[in-house]
Amino acid sequence: MLFAWGSGPTDVYRLRYERRISTLEHFDGQTWTPVNVEGTPWGIDGLNKDEVWLGSGSALFRREGGAFRKVASLDAPGTELRVLAPGKVVVALDRGPLLTFDGAFKTLRTPERAWGINALTSRGDTIVIGERELGRSDRRRVLQFEGGSWVELNRGSQAWSTSLLFLREKLLVGSEEWVSAKDGEPGIAVPWIRDAIGPVLWTDESSLWFTGFITAFKRPVPAGW
Repeated sequence: MLFAWGSGPTDVYRLRYERRISTLEHFDGQTWTPVNVEGTPWGIDGLNKDEVWLGSGSALFRREGGAFRKVASLDAPGTELRVLAPGKVVVALDRGPLLTFDGAFKTLRTPERAWGINALTSRGDTIVIGERELGRSDRRRVLQFEGGSWVELNRGSQAWSTSLLFLREKLLVGSEEWVSAKDGEPGIAVPWIRDAIGPVLWTDESSLWFTGFITAFKRPVPAGW
């Protein structure tokens, strides 16, 4: 499983990855049903049942009346998608820029040469991304956009991020082996599984969920987080 999002127990979407192909499925509370969409889906997010967006192929789609309608074309497939507000999304293109879309595209950040965006999350107007140097280097960093400028977060080894998520006021930074809420706090050890894609995080406020290609598991949110 790559990504999952839902407005409630009877309205859940997931992107499944099998044999190098991702497919979109919907859960109505009883059954998972494949959803036919143009292209290969790579990201889904929403605010509520009336504000659900999908990234698939080189395009953005918005759910209307139970079906996804194409609303914009992209120069390349994306890797990450987050809904910022009704009618507004932020998208990271594969080895390309970070864009916002609210009827028109605006470039929010263009990574330095040989760098790419590998993680994205948002809370209100605050956007946080993880960047990774492409090629043989393992250098990574976490940057936050707020008030019109980018600031690199000084997180030491925590910059080795594969996923980012806000839990209430705190930013969770996940790697292949642990999750930490902020500098100096203990992390949650993640049981390593061979099929993990390094945790994709989701929270229901009391638990943290981790997903791999074929496995999903959860851990309770530590006291004080």
